[in-house]
Amino acid sequence: MASSKSRFTVAKLDAGMAILLTADHHLIEFPSLLLPPNIAAGSIIDLAVAQNTTKEEEETRAFEKLQEEIRSLFGVHAPSTPNLSVRNTTQTSVVLAWDLLDLATAEMRSMSLYKNGSKLGKIPNATTTTTKLSGLALDTDYTFQLVLKTTAGTQSSNALKIKTHKMTNLSGLNVCVGHIRDADRASLEEALRRIGAKPPHEQVRIDTTHFVTDRGMGDEFVKAQQLNIPVVVPDFVEACEREGRLVRVGEWYLDSDPSKRQKRPAAAAAAAAATTTVAAGATTATADTESSAPTMTKAVEGDKLKEDSSVAETVVEKVQEAAGQVKAGAVAVQQSLAEGADQLAQKVGLKSTSEETEAANETTSSSELPTQETETVEEVVLSPAEAAPTEATEPEPAALTREEKGKGKATEPPADAFPPSMSRSAAKDDEFEKVTVLACDFSDIFQSSANKKDIDKGRKQRDLFSGADEPAVLREAPRMCGILGCLLSNPNGFACADLSEGLYILQHRGQDAAGMVTCGPKGRFYQVKGNGMVSNVFGGTSVMQGLVGNMGLGHLRYPTAGSSANSEAQPFYVNSPYGISLAHNGNLVNAAELKEYLDETAHRHINTDSDSELLLNVFASFLEETGKVRINEEDLFTALESMYKKCEGGYAVVAMLAGFGIMGFRDPHGIRPLVLGERQTQHGTDYMFASESVVLDQLGYKNMRDIAPGDCVIIRQRKVKEATDGSPQVTARQVVPAKSYTPDIFEYVYFARPDSIMDGISIYRSRLAMGVKLAAEVVNALGPAYKDMIDVVVPVPDTSRNSALELAQYLDLNYKEGFIKNRYVGRTFIMPGQKMRRQNVRRKLNAQGQEFRGKNVLIVDDSIVRGTTSREIVQMARDAGALRVYFASCAPPIRHNHIYGIDLADRKDLVAHERTAEDISREIGADRVIYQQLDQLVQACLAESSNPNVKGFEVGVFSGEYVTGVPDRYFEHLEATRARNARIKTGTQPGGYGTALSDAGVEQAAQDDVSLYNAHANGGDGCKRG
Repeated sequence: MASSKSRFTVAKLDAGMAILLTADHHLIEFPSLLLPPNIAAGSIIDLAVAQNTTKEEEETRAFEKLQEEIRSLFGVHAPSTPNLSVRNTTQTSVVLAWDLLDLATAEMRSMSLYKNGSKLGKIPNATTTTTKLSGLALDTDYTFQLVLKTTAGTQSSNALKIKTHKMTNLSGLNVCVGHIRDADRASLEEALRRIGAKPPHEQVRIDTTHFVTDRGMGDEFVKAQQLNIPVVVPDFVEACEREGRLVRVGEWYLDSDPSKRQKRPAAAAAAAAATTTVAAGATTATADTESSAPTMTKAVEGDKLKEDSSVAETVVEKVQEAAGQVKAGAVAVQQSLAEGADQLAQKVGLKSTSEETEAANETTSSSELPTQETETVEEVVLSPAEAAPTEATEPEPAALTREEKGKGKATEPPADAFPPSMSRSAAKDDEFEKVTVLACDFSDIFQSSANKKDIDKGRKQRDLFSGADEPAVLREAPRMCGILGCLLSNPNGFACADLSEGLYILQHRGQDAAGMVTCGPKGRFYQVKGNGMVSNVFGGTSVMQGLVGNMGLGHLRYPTAGSSANSEAQPFYVNSPYGISLAHNGNLVNAAELKEYLDETAHRHINTDSDSELLLNVFASFLEETGKVRINEEDLFTALESMYKKCEGGYAVVAMLAGFGIMGFRDPHGIRPLVLGERQTQHGTDYMFASESVVLDQLGYKNMRDIAPGDCVIIRQRKVKEATDGSPQVTARQVVPAKSYTPDIFEYVYFARPDSIMDGISIYRSRLAMGVKLAAEVVNALGPAYKDMIDVVVPVPDTSRNSALELAQYLDLNYKEGFIKNRYVGRTFIMPGQKMRRQNVRRKLNAQGQEFRGKNVLIVDDSIVRGTTSREIVQMARDAGALRVYFASCAPPIRHNHIYGIDLADRKDLVAHERTAEDISREIGADRVIYQQLDQLVQACLAESSNPNVKGFEVGVFSGEYVTGVPDRYFEHLEATRARNARIKTGTQPGGYGTALSDAGVEQAAQDDVSLYNAHANGGDGCKRG
């Protein structure tokens, strides 16, 4: 062991470091802790240093051993390559399977399923091993492949080639057997063996095509109903064997009329197969082999049958010569379908399906859980602003016109005309994170009345597990909203994917209603809107599959107290001029004047109390003054300039013109937010407008810019012959001069998500700055001894958490999460009725006793509105054992109405209205209330701004001074409207409307509400055309 020894003189000594002086007058620093005791300045010390080579060797061996363990653990085993196999194939569906993934030490990033080289969607997790794809074409070749992406790289499975069956191929029949007689069971098993089908099984599975039973009982029967698997009698299999093909399943439903189960001759069966397809679906994603020959035209069906039999050839020729001149069996089928056409149009607004298909929906995710029935897809046929569709080859689902609906006619869409349905995923990727779930719930459209009762019974049983019996909350027409507008460069793309994902991300901006409208071929609008959360309105498979087109709008509505008729769900639509759809966030302060103008001058009917409908019709009236057959950007800017001069208030708007494109604009003061982003793809550049930047960020849009006050951006869809790369044409213009740049400060205090950047200001960092400013107010209020008065700082989740943490760190106080939030309860400041608000606070928050017991607590919240929430929070803290409770608000006292889109409450209901801080303390039960000062709040937001044009904010809710000014008697009108809505809600308003719950548990307008809106699947008399 090598060593050395040196002598030093201690030149300086303190508690942490000593300065040592060498003989040649060099200075070195040495830790005082390592010196012997009683050493002082001037002491002479000898230091000996030795090298421990033995220890070095031990550490080297330990390190090498660790390296080998890491190599053997992480460097030897790699993730296994997925091995894709087919579990079952039918005429229109395939069930795929693969072994459980062995990821070794890697982590899964994504696993996607591809069909014919195109991505269908994502597999949700590594434990999923099966999926079912429906809606495939009859007798068609397909290639499927899995692509697994992990932290160790990308691996692709084998390319699995399959071919869907002809109608005469019964090998895909895969039945689950319920309660039947032993003799029938033996006969069934023998029949399945003879036709080459799989042996029956006892439990419902993902590849189950039919449930065979002679009575409705048992857990598997209930499960089959929940999954919309056709429940048939045992004779169904014998009928298939007898006719040598898949027979129409409707005649063989359990409890259907036995007299309709006729033994048809082979010629009649072939004739039925060749009959024109009637009444249909936005996709014909059928459940399985039982009944599906999806999306085939007469010629295609005829060709298929020609290959099968000479009898079919003769019948096809007769059908082509004279439609409907077929045998009695085919006529009976056609009449049955025609009778269901009106019900179909009202219920789902779908396109067409073969008479041989009965789209009995199956849930196709590996968990085999039922998909909750939701909103139906509505189609509006418009005259487009452009003469031709964007691309001739774009798949075009046929629409049921009013005339065709009465006759039961429709044309058939291509089998692959729709994207796979999508479910929510927390993962973040540049493509949509979706589960491959392709089946649709259309089976009950074509059922006999007896069987429909049976299915309805199953749905009621399903609702017992879905919370559908929870009472609805009545709400006032809201003012705060979230808006989206999207235009994809791919003419065959589906904007509904980005819009749906964006609405989930913006859910905090609107929980009362949601809506989406897309524009497809020939300028046709496809619309879905209704009351409820995004998952309630768009959660169904058939809903998303019917929203066709590469551009569209999305909207979320925030709940307040009073009316919430579906008629006020957005986007709104007018057919003249040109076909316009519009979604709006904000409020107009001169609504009464605009209604008078539209009635007396423009002669336009206003059907709701929504400012959005006013704005749309004012814009449409000025656009109509052009008198042109086709419009351009200049016409839009001219009409918009006139609209700006007419409308007063705060608003952000996205609009879409049929066949033309989308546009976004903002009020001249920039009160309500709107941001635009772009995304590069292989087809060109995609564009999206959104209320908040977090949407664009999560969906992969870059080059974000805030729409300036008085500014408008028009994104025009390129025609195929014009486009070089498919990118839309963008035109921006300052339509009117900006009167100011004053965003609503309440967005930064409360409403926006913390990961958004709004008008160059980070919401998160502005809330941190609010915490620092509020800390100074705490010191001013409590004095220098504040540490002796506060034991712990507790935030009210979630908005105030950032500010509270920064305050605690700034003041060197303990910070604890004393309240635990139930995330399945909405925000409370807008709940109707004080009693409901109090109950909801207790349901929403729970106090952790150990963080309050015996302590003086400083509770930090973003704001205090009515005081109901704050009062309950203070009482919860005291019930949990708090000694003293101080309450600090990041916002100044709210003493005035918010008139630009966040309808908080009447002035008299605001706890700070005509009250001092001491009065408010007594009102909410706190020992002291501490408010942020308005100038400090403004400084906190401006300090984080990167936008030099933002020099102030809209703060009327605190000061009573509004940037647009307020017309005389506006507040009286506003409060009278609230009072009227409250009377409507309680049923005391003459001519008012009540509310009802649909079977799906989603609030709807009752039948005496004659407003025009899209009804839910089990809706009342509302107009089905958006």
